[in-house]
Amino acid sequence: FFLMLGGERRFKLFRYRTLFRSLVVVVAGASRRSAARTIAGIRTRNNRLGMIESGASRGELVLDEETPEADTESIHPTVGARASEERLLPQPASLLVLAASGLAFGWALTKGGVFRADVIRNQFLFRDQTMLILFLTAAGFSALTIAFLRAVKGHEVVRKSGPRHYDNPAVGVPAAAAGAFLLGVGMAVAGTCPGTILAQLGSGQLKALVTLAGALVGAMANGLLGPWLSRFGKVGIPGTIPLYNVLRVHAAVTTAAIVIMFATIVLLVYLIPGWYTPLDGLGWAVVDKYWPPVLGGAIIGMLQLPLVLSVGKNVGASTAFSVIAATLMPCVHNSTVETYRSKAHFWQVLFVLFAVAGATLACWSGDNFYSLEQMREVSYPEAFIGGVLILFGARMGAGCTSGHGITGVGHQSITSFVSTAMIFAGGIATAFLFYA
Repeated sequence: FFLMLGGERRFKLFRYRTLFRSLVVVVAGASRRSAARTIAGIRTRNNRLGMIESGASRGELVLDEETPEADTESIHPTVGARASEERLLPQPASLLVLAASGLAFGWALTKGGVFRADVIRNQFLFRDQTMLILFLTAAGFSALTIAFLRAVKGHEVVRKSGPRHYDNPAVGVPAAAAGAFLLGVGMAVAGTCPGTILAQLGSGQLKALVTLAGALVGAMANGLLGPWLSRFGKVGIPGTIPLYNVLRVHAAVTTAAIVIMFATIVLLVYLIPGWYTPLDGLGWAVVDKYWPPVLGGAIIGMLQLPLVLSVGKNVGASTAFSVIAATLMPCVHNSTVETYRSKAHFWQVLFVLFAVAGATLACWSGDNFYSLEQMREVSYPEAFIGGVLILFGARMGAGCTSGHGITGVGHQSITSFVSTAMIFAGGIATAFLFYA
């Protein structure tokens, strides 16, 4: 129990078997079977940290008394080395950087204008290019930032920040494409995505609460069906993930090509008459309602740098919903739900909470809080159903618009390129079928 609370900190556990077992039974839900499973998990954790187990048959767990003051690295060098590699800043500084990154994420989404449901839906109808400009700019700056990290910190640090984009893909191309298509459908229906739900909540849009409820239901459904969906997810897993490996060229070559292509598209959108109409209240000052979408996209793309340095992770939002959903299902113990309950994912919950706060600050600075007009095109049933589709699709495909479209494309993942295309395909098809 104390180990679970303290993370990797080391505690001297009581030798009193009865007291220790009672604590574990209470935490696990007064079930002997659950207690045994919990104790087994703590034993495994103790062994990883180099702790010794005394009187295993009696359930006693103690630390090696000869090294009471030893730190994690001295007990188990590989564990300490791995932790220091994944988190390149000290823990207090990491938390501050993580919080600042979340604030910047919510601020950029809101100032960029993509928190508005009408902007997202009109993008799929080709009536408003705000979302496209911000998205391509974010993906381009993400690719540049990851290339910078690869050059400065080495390929291994970049790979560990997003292993599923390299040698440990979460799902195959068919599952990623199907999930991304459902995500796109949900975006057109609800006028949001996992990341912009946070900005909508921060702006005070009441229907976003309905979308949030639907998103949690979709995350719960994914968790319950996870063991069956994983069979489909194992189909078509590519052997070579990054684009530069497929083309057998240096990563800098493909990075330059991606950035030039995205920059060209954004430039054309700006230059061709009638393609882009700025939102009302757009400017460059803090007090303006909106900022140019290229500025918002640049901020989001460059957030890869502080996130990799602070927690060894990348920009993403949908996993946080699954972590919350797993917490709301304490009686479910399948592999999918247990994975989301692990502490490895809780950093993203903190990230999205600060993103909501960042959106609130952005609305306060520009006096741009909730207005009915921004979500008048979305009904309450659409908000809920869209939320379900968004999160179910995002977790089925192992990524959302942020995880695949910004981070995955930045890592040049083939799966993410396919998923991003399918997100837009699902959104465009749904928008023209129901809302044109």
